[in-house]
Amino acid sequence: MKVVDRKFTNGERRSILVDASGIPLYYPNLFVTLNVRNRGQSANTVKRINYALKRFMSWQICAGIDVSRRIQDGIEMQRHEVASLMEFLSYSKETRKKLEMGAKLLPASYEYRETKNTIADRKYVSEYIAFLIQRLHPSVQSATIASNTLNSLKKQFCKARARKKEAETDVDEAQFNLIESVVESGSTLNPFKRHKLRNKCIIRLMLDLGLRRGEIANLWVGEIDFGRSVVKVRRKQDDPDDPRPSKPNAKTSERTLHLEPDLKLSLLAYIKERGEQEKSFRHGYLFTTQSGNPVSEKQIYNIVVALRKVKGVGHIYPHLFRHWFNHVLTIRFREEMRKAGITSPADKMTYDARRRSYLNGWSEDSDQQKHYGRQWITELSDEATLERIGQHE
Repeated sequence: MKVVDRKFTNGERRSILVDASGIPLYYPNLFVTLNVRNRGQSANTVKRINYALKRFMSWQICAGIDVSRRIQDGIEMQRHEVASLMEFLSYSKETRKKLEMGAKLLPASYEYRETKNTIADRKYVSEYIAFLIQRLHPSVQSATIASNTLNSLKKQFCKARARKKEAETDVDEAQFNLIESVVESGSTLNPFKRHKLRNKCIIRLMLDLGLRRGEIANLWVGEIDFGRSVVKVRRKQDDPDDPRPSKPNAKTSERTLHLEPDLKLSLLAYIKERGEQEKSFRHGYLFTTQSGNPVSEKQIYNIVVALRKVKGVGHIYPHLFRHWFNHVLTIRFREEMRKAGITSPADKMTYDARRRSYLNGWSEDSDQQKHYGRQWITELSDEATLERIGQHE
């Protein structure tokens, strides 16, 4: 049983849950089609729900329970079964694999996922079980069965096991200064044996502009305006000419961002290098693989992970680059506001929110900026509080 990606003739991509022989599983895919896809959810959301249903199916195998058969026979899930399901959804991938193989683990051997991911999976699985009840037992009794089962699920719904404290997302300047230096082609610490120029451009777009993996994978050559020294980040829906089975997802809004001179020159040099690949002329995507096909989000992730090999870089991941980008923005905004004579805490917060939201691709009323530069936001909030107190003294 696995989740596979499929591309349709109209350009739409979607994931499907299939059995060991590659045949789509009927009810999971019907649920996703009716309750998720037809409501306009993104391809990534569909995939995430499919993985949650895959974990649910794995639990049934491990527990020796067929929930569909239980529902058809009018048998409610017992409390201990619900608790077992909810606990199973909180296990890490490695722990689930061991259990699926029939291993008996000591309590200290169990590893757990992030709380937010566990809660999301419990929500999706609960909705799927409710869907099964409506489909498989549409009688007067089903209302009672549904009510009892769902109440039992809800009681366990948010009882996600507390995860171990994760490393703070505050960035280390020395770490990112090192990354910026090692991606240079002439660096002896450069971990890339091939595609050094391409990988440098990708890393610099993440460092300088805070672009997400999906946005980088979606960039077209024509969206780099070298005359104006800007890159246009645009959303693209279901491109039938895109050969990738899994379409990169752009979660942020469209925007136009300024390119630093050295990054502009690197992109120019890379485009000349890209032109030597025959297949690259079949599409307009900027970054390509060795074969000339567009790079995937997974490949960009692997480029970032490869930097961990460099001594001093440590454990990094793509989203950490957005925290670095916002850290740099904070320093820049402080200097801009000082030069502009902006001193009021309220004016500072307004200036910060508007500029930061645009550059990150968030809507103007988004509260996403609260997740980045927490120390700076706290400082501004404290200033505003002290100012209000002073007005009333």
